[in-house]
Formats: sequence, C-alpha cells, structure tokens
Amino acid sequence: MFWSLNKFEFEADVEVYPIRDLFKESQLLDGDWESMSRIRDFLRSVPDLQEVVEENVGQILQVARLRLRADVIPSDGRSS
Repeated sequence: MFWSLNKFEFEADVEVYPIRDLFKESQLLDGDWESMSRIRDFLRSVPDLQEVVEENVGQILQVARLRLRADVIPSDGRSS
C-alpha cells in the first residue's frame, strides 16, 4: 500500500484482514460492506468453491484511513 506523505496523513492505524476470513461466518465487516453479504451468499450456494476459498486464499486486505494534510487543502475547501 502506497500514498503520498506530502498530501496525506494517517487518521487511524492500518487494519489487516485475511481475505479468506472475510468470506467466513465472521462479523469483521458486517454492516460496512453490503457486497460482502452477497459474496458470502454466493459461496454458501457453491460449497466446493467456499471450501477452496476458505482453505486456500492467502491474500490480505489492508485498510488505512487517511486524511488530506491541512497544508494541502485549498482555501476554498476543495481538494486538488
């Protein structure tokens, strides 16, 4: 994950989620991403695919909340 330190600063710590855990019966992202429930429903309808995803997917999802640095926000409030 990359971003310009000249324009952005951290708002909160980076969160890391194993993607395979997002497809399981977990509450990691419930309420945040409506599409996750659709993906879970699809995987439940194809048990073999669900098993492969839960056992073999090794990627991770990183989420970082950033905000524009105060010194780069123009006086009219719009980002450049």
